[in-house]
Amino acid sequence: MTSSVRVAIRRAVLVAAVVWLALSVAIVLSNVVFPRRQADDSVAVVVSYLAVFVSLLVTGRLAAEVTADRRTQALAGAVAGALVGSFTAGTFFAVDNIFLSTVALQQTKIDGFAESGMTSMRAYLNAGLIGPLVFWTLAFAVIGAALAVVGGAAARPSETLAR
Repeated sequence: MTSSVRVAIRRAVLVAAVVWLALSVAIVLSNVVFPRRQADDSVAVVVSYLAVFVSLLVTGRLAAEVTADRRTQALAGAVAGALVGSFTAGTFFAVDNIFLSTVALQQTKIDGFAESGMTSMRAYLNAGLIGPLVFWTLAFAVIGAALAVVGGAAARPSETLAR
């Protein structure tokens, strides 16, 4: 692995860590500190997705500062996206299990659990995170690769290496 690839990946990991930390704070605030029984967080979810997408564009721009290779920019975006997706699912797993008594009061969780036929709210919540873990990891990796290439292409020529 060349030094420019390592630098691009390191930057992608840093971006992913910052985004994941911000998302984790939002998840804890909305599910534990200020929980709502009814699901009305659609604006927060849209803002969160937009923030993730912007961060993936930034990942490509940061990668373009060290390499003009679009494949490396795509790799950096894929790494950042996959990390954000998988770590965010991990945050939901931690919040759902550590703060089960609070999370279990959300009406959507109560309704889903009642319809699931499962005998444990914890098992219901954990089983429900398998899909998002796989989907977010893969989808954000693909979206991250695409957006990073766009972000890298948007960098001014003077900010990127000679092609």
